[in-house]
Order: sequence, then C-alpha cells, then structure tokens
Amino acid sequence: MSPEVEAQKQQQIDNERKAKINTLLSVATDKLAAYQDMIDFAGIEEETMEAQKGLFAWRKYRAALLKYQKGLISELPSTPEE
Repeated sequence: MSPEVEAQKQQQIDNERKAKINTLLSVATDKLAAYQDMIDFAGIEEETMEAQKGLFAWRKYRAALLKYQKGLISELPSTPEE
C-alpha cells in the first residue's frame, strides 16, 4: 500500500473516531441537561436523589470521554446505565 493511501486510510479512521466522540459527547450533554431539569423541578426528595445519581454518572462519563478525546486514556468509556 502506498504512503498516500495509508495516510488517507488513517485520516478516515481519525475522522470517524472524532465523529463518534462528538456524537457521544452530544448525547451526554443532552442527558446531563435532562437530569439537571429533573433536579430543578423534582417534586419529592427521592426524585432529587435519583436524578443526582444520574447526573453524577453522566458527568463522570463525559469527563472520561473528554480524556479519551485528548488521548489521556486509551479505552472508550462505557455509557452509564439508566
């Protein structure tokens, strides 16, 4: 395989990785906003506590995604369970 073809292939892989990370970050941001709304408008203490657990899990996940994006960790983090 020529160096040009190899470089194109690597660029495509890099672009796909970036697109996937951006999509996952967008999903995480949407989840965080929803959990924050649940906290802000919770009717009872139990709802607030449950939403805070979700908010914490998704914040931790988003932070891990950002570390992965920057190459600080090598493994894509798992999506939090809901």
